[in-house]
Amino acid sequence: MPVGGMASTDQKFTIKSADEPQKGELLYSDDFSDPGSGWKRSSTSESAYAYKNGRYHITVLIPQRSFYAYIPNAQTFKDFIVEVEAKAEAVPEDGSYGLVMRTYNGDFYRFEIEEVGKYAFYKYINEEWLTLVSFTASSAIETGPGINKIKIIAQGDTFTFYVNGEQLGECSDRSLSSGEIGLFASTRDGGGDEVSFDNLKVWEVGTAGVAEVASGSHLTVRPGESIQDAIDRAGEGSTIEVQSGTYRENVDVTKSLILRGVGNPVVEASDNHSAILLSADEVVLDGFTVTNAGVVGSVIGGIEAHSSGNIIRNNIANKDDHGILLWHSSDNIITGNTVTGNAERGIYLLNECNRNNISDNTVSSNDGDGIYIWNSTNNKVVGNTIHYNNNYGISISDSRNSALYRNKLVDNRNDAYDNLEDAQSGTNKWDDGSIGNYYSHLQCADSNRDGICDSPYSIPGGISVDRYPMASISENAPGVVVPTRAVTGGERISSSSTINSLQSGSANTSEGVRVDVPAGAVPPNEDGSPGKMVFSIEKDTTQIPSLPSDLKSFGSVYQLGPEGFIFDQPIEITLPIPEGVDPNQVMGITTFNDSSNQWELIPGTVDPQSRTVTIKTDHFSAYGIFGSSDSSDPDAWKRANGGWITIMNSHSRQAPPYYSECDPADTGRREHCKGLPTSISHGICILSATLTDPSLGYMIPRNLPWSIIASDWHERSLAPDVEKVWVPSGTYTIQEELGISEVNNDPLYLPCCQVKSNPAKAVRVAPGATVDFGDYSAFNEGPATVCGNCPMCPSAGRRARGVSTHETSVLTGDVQVTLTWHAEADIDLYVEDPNGDTVSYSNPSVPSGGELDRDNKCGDFEMGKPENIYWPEGGAPDGTYKVRVNYYGDCSDAGPVRWTVRVVVGSVAKTYTGTLESGGDTQDVTTFEKGAG
Repeated sequence: MPVGGMASTDQKFTIKSADEPQKGELLYSDDFSDPGSGWKRSSTSESAYAYKNGRYHITVLIPQRSFYAYIPNAQTFKDFIVEVEAKAEAVPEDGSYGLVMRTYNGDFYRFEIEEVGKYAFYKYINEEWLTLVSFTASSAIETGPGINKIKIIAQGDTFTFYVNGEQLGECSDRSLSSGEIGLFASTRDGGGDEVSFDNLKVWEVGTAGVAEVASGSHLTVRPGESIQDAIDRAGEGSTIEVQSGTYRENVDVTKSLILRGVGNPVVEASDNHSAILLSADEVVLDGFTVTNAGVVGSVIGGIEAHSSGNIIRNNIANKDDHGILLWHSSDNIITGNTVTGNAERGIYLLNECNRNNISDNTVSSNDGDGIYIWNSTNNKVVGNTIHYNNNYGISISDSRNSALYRNKLVDNRNDAYDNLEDAQSGTNKWDDGSIGNYYSHLQCADSNRDGICDSPYSIPGGISVDRYPMASISENAPGVVVPTRAVTGGERISSSSTINSLQSGSANTSEGVRVDVPAGAVPPNEDGSPGKMVFSIEKDTTQIPSLPSDLKSFGSVYQLGPEGFIFDQPIEITLPIPEGVDPNQVMGITTFNDSSNQWELIPGTVDPQSRTVTIKTDHFSAYGIFGSSDSSDPDAWKRANGGWITIMNSHSRQAPPYYSECDPADTGRREHCKGLPTSISHGICILSATLTDPSLGYMIPRNLPWSIIASDWHERSLAPDVEKVWVPSGTYTIQEELGISEVNNDPLYLPCCQVKSNPAKAVRVAPGATVDFGDYSAFNEGPATVCGNCPMCPSAGRRARGVSTHETSVLTGDVQVTLTWHAEADIDLYVEDPNGDTVSYSNPSVPSGGELDRDNKCGDFEMGKPENIYWPEGGAPDGTYKVRVNYYGDCSDAGPVRWTVRVVVGSVAKTYTGTLESGGDTQDVTTFEKGAG
């Protein structure tokens, strides 16, 4: 129940008797397998948001609170169908969870499931809760750790609710017509509620065709009656309850409905057919015993699915040819079933059965494999007990990208098999990053008694490995301690430049790599004095971008530092196009995202004359050039698959002094603004994109909004700045913006600035075409000036990889060592000085002057926030320094953590990277010398 006062309305609530719209275009989908997909990640004393085991978790740690997470990039939806699988990981009886929708300016609708098996629907308008549907009990709702599949249809002012395929009812309200969609968890009297979500999908409401719904939405079948007759009479969306007894028939479920057994009725098959065949999509099959289906070699299942999106739970499959058989069947949930004593395999996924979730089943005493998966991808096999089977416990053939962990394989003839022989097109994961599976035939040492074998287990048949096999059948292992991995070294040719808060500047190398930094990008020190930062460029031969097959990387990768900061003003990065590479092949710059552990693509401005490619960004990482792998006619591919966007900045408004174009008379502002010279930025903010070919989605940044800006703050800005960027063809929602700011060199003064926007509009980029935003002379001037930082495209995912320099301003000096990482874990930095004293979180200062100026730890964790140890200018002793890192603790099932350490001595910087596997893991990073002078 929402916290706060509650008012009831007179909205009508009914069991649905109208037509159900079909699903239209898929608008959004996330299975939460990628921690870099953009959902909120944080951990505080009040709440935690995390990706764990392929699901998204929200944890509420305090009473009387609700915490929300929304689909990334502030996407809005009007009429839609939304589905999500929700699981109460740890929720007391008064805890709740669900969906919020049409969120706009703080107002929203909320569909809520209470752990006691009730649901309700509210709206929150003008800071007041209003009840649209009071809490109502439903047998469709799973309590405890079961999975509830929630579906909401919002069409106009009508909302229709489903849980686990059963329609609960509908109501009407017209207060909000569109807005964001999100997930939530809520507490009342206690805390510690943890809810996980998976397979979130949003479709538009279809406009063609409706599905028939019978006037009677519930049917009952008793012994002596036919289950098939009831299915034939029922309409789509009906619930059929079958009473306890034996039913000798072959059931074919040809409609989307709920088939629920009461008292575990038995369906006994005949004539070499399945006992229950699911031919229609989105069927719920719950609580049956199936037997006598097929004969040996017939490839018949007691429960057989030739459709997708089904829930098969709490059934018993016994004495069939195969227990549960899926054929060309995807997106199913198979959970809580007992599959035993079958003539061949227990659970069998046969050919192109993808994205299925097989969990918490007992599979035993079958005459073949316990679970067998063939020619299928992206399946999850988690938490099953598999024992006494006459072949393999789990066997996988010609299948990829599946996750298999926390399964207990006991006394099967063989433990496991996986014939994967190469990883080029995908891998199978036999652990979740901390715990794998238990194999009773594996005799392993567990020297530290953490419940995990000291050595990994190579799965027979191919290259797959369980890195963390369980040493015992208990799952209470606290963690994993593995040998330290080597720190990445290799060739690193570096160049650096020291820039302070009072200046703009650049760092460049002899090869033509250049970083341009605007004035004010470097934050002041905490006392307001000018800050100083060493900007570094390091050629790194150890990193090779991993790109799609139709793209390739050109030249070297360059590590830019300092990593882990998000700058309030965009930094410009220019990379040289290597000799022998046609500039027409080049499309932009690729950068490594530590959060998702992937190389991402940023389209850039290619200058064929200077043979360079340039992007503007607000963060530093590793960067390299990418382009088309086709060198015969690379421009042809770009013309066929996309077009160009151009933006110009002619600097015609650069003459001082600054004045407010939002308020030309400077009314009430003369005492504040200094009238400094003016800097102009002209750009666009891409809010959303619908691509003609969705498979080219990797060609634009993952986290929209995305900005393309032509600016005039760097020293080469006397000539017009023209940005021309290639993008895939499609329709883009674009907001054109103009930024005007005082050019300021005083760190104690917040410059006057303003950002003005034209209304967002849909812009079509056709194949081979150019959309020209030109100059800003005809710009439609916008709202009032604001004082302070005025970032353009302010919601453009600016904190996706770190936090603002003004919040992470690290102190600098003769020696500076900075640690960054992008996972919810407590990683600690240690630096030993020449006197043998070590600076760390437990000893934050030493007599030589070394200090730790921040500790990013569980309970007070900020993603991307660095830890920094420094010695003030003139204070660092000469001699040998030693640096190491330690994995202190895992805040939220982070698993292995990739770290970056940058060491700055004077004005020379060097960067190191490595991976800590889990709690207790320590790595020596480097030893360096500081000499006199």
